[in-house]
Amino acid sequence: CTCSQGWSGADCGTEVTCTGANEIYDTSANGLESVCRECSAATDCSSHGTVAPNAAKTSCECQCDAGWGGSDCSTATACTTTDDCSGHAASVMNAADGSCECTCSQGWSGADCGTEVTCTGANEIYDTSANGLESVCRECSAATDCSSHGTVAPNAAK
Repeated sequence: CTCSQGWSGADCGTEVTCTGANEIYDTSANGLESVCRECSAATDCSSHGTVAPNAAKTSCECQCDAGWGGSDCSTATACTTTDDCSGHAASVMNAADGSCECTCSQGWSGADCGTEVTCTGANEIYDTSANGLESVCRECSAATDCSSHGTVAPNAAK
């Protein structure tokens, strides 16, 4: 006999009741009987999401973490400057861990380029941060910007 969902035994006469909050009905190793199995984020969602059984307890359903998609959360999703970088990025790329890495446009900073940077000092200009991804303000300096052989002032665009 090949037992229907919820039944096991040589004659399929033993009812199987999955009562755990994260349990679903699954097929036994021999493929003939119904068994209960715990849904697992690591196994069912590739460790990139949360998991819960569907209403019928026949499958595990994943809610994927940001940057991951697919029924088992194993597919890195494409990053966009609008959705992942607050619309203030010059470019965006998928990082190895599935997260999105934004390169902020001038005047913006933060992991999602959502923090506006305003340079207000008379000799301040926009520059790129040490990590190369964000805008920062820095003071113009004759020593740094003109090799100590001239005077310096920011251009109109800073």
